[in-house]
Amino acid sequence: LSVEEEAEEEEMREQRGAVLRAIYRQRGRLSHLEHILAWHPSYLSRYAAALDLVMSHRGPLMREWRYAVALMACGSHDCTYLAKFFEQFFHEQPAFTHWLQGHGSFPVKLQKILPINALLAHTPWLLRKEHIETLMHGEDAWTMGQVVHAIVIIATIHSSCSAVYGMGVRDELESTLKDGSGGLEDESEHAADSEPCAVGDSDEDTLTRQLAEELIRRKGEQAPEAADRDEITRRFENAAGEDDDTELVDSTGYELSKYVGMHRFAPEDFQLHSSAYSVFRVQDYCWREHGYALVSQAYPEVASLIDDLFDHIYYLTYHTFSTNTGVNTEPFRRAIWHYVHRVKGLLHDDYDYRQVNIWLGQPLKAFVKKLACLPESITKADYDNIGVRLSDSEKCHAALLALQARKQAELIYGLHAVMSYLVSRSSSG
Repeated sequence: LSVEEEAEEEEMREQRGAVLRAIYRQRGRLSHLEHILAWHPSYLSRYAAALDLVMSHRGPLMREWRYAVALMACGSHDCTYLAKFFEQFFHEQPAFTHWLQGHGSFPVKLQKILPINALLAHTPWLLRKEHIETLMHGEDAWTMGQVVHAIVIIATIHSSCSAVYGMGVRDELESTLKDGSGGLEDESEHAADSEPCAVGDSDEDTLTRQLAEELIRRKGEQAPEAADRDEITRRFENAAGEDDDTELVDSTGYELSKYVGMHRFAPEDFQLHSSAYSVFRVQDYCWREHGYALVSQAYPEVASLIDDLFDHIYYLTYHTFSTNTGVNTEPFRRAIWHYVHRVKGLLHDDYDYRQVNIWLGQPLKAFVKKLACLPESITKADYDNIGVRLSDSEKCHAALLALQARKQAELIYGLHAVMSYLVSRSSSG
């Protein structure tokens, strides 16, 4: 390493230590997940602050309701790792310990959020204003602020489940830290399901070198060529690629089914030519111009933190790609973000979707798709064999892009449904 690179590494170690110490002082412990996210300390500090605000500080929902909603969200992906942290809250609150028996012990009003949690987890494009009306109308009606708060919690925890499974985080009580990682060893929770590598080392090295050379040659994202609406839609459709045959296979025997009951829907692929729904064009309703304003109205303290987290991961770069330095990785990072939105049915008119198939091969697409849709199905082989040779911290970076893109997609669909209901109520009243 050069003197400059050694100085940068030392600075990163100092940042990592400072963030972990701050979290420890606040919570009295450090989780395996936090140790892994500390590969990117500037992200971890923002993530921890946003989670703390959403779950613990003043807001529209009572604190016990927040933790119950979080358990529902964990139940959607059977994420026992995260659920244990939220269950601990109820163990420490005797008046609410019986809520751990399952959703049937929750107040009837709280149970009304179960269908929305299920839809956001697997088919957010099916969420409609009628689902919001069920919450905000009639007996045990929710306020707008409570609905928005719940949607923020659900999207946050779903994306956190993606982080846990995507990085192979092991249970806190059944494993010990090794090299400060907290995951990614052969003993990780999905290592037993690993399959032999489908991509040979030579192919992986060749593709990595080719991508790095192209990133260096392009020196950043290129402006998309002008295209009409039909051409944009065609590119959007083709972004999945003919080789993108990743199936979302659900599993049975979920440990956390008691928190969701019958409100756990099977995962589905977004169908571009469905008669039941259509592609969601982000220029009509986006986070920055619409979702942010609605969250600010209902829960002002949290809106800016969420927005800052999106911006931070979207632009975060170390100018490295595998063993290459001084690389502008913007096209690669954008491809991950927009591929997740493609999988979720969100179309950006200002993005050239042909870029997705340039930068993301089938193995990486499969990993990203599982992260965004069915993280509990990820195996160690998925993590190991993404088709390009990236370091663990780079894979973590890619995973964070995917799971924050997923979170934004859920917020867009959820908040759009809230806005649609509010508009319809206003016009009818």
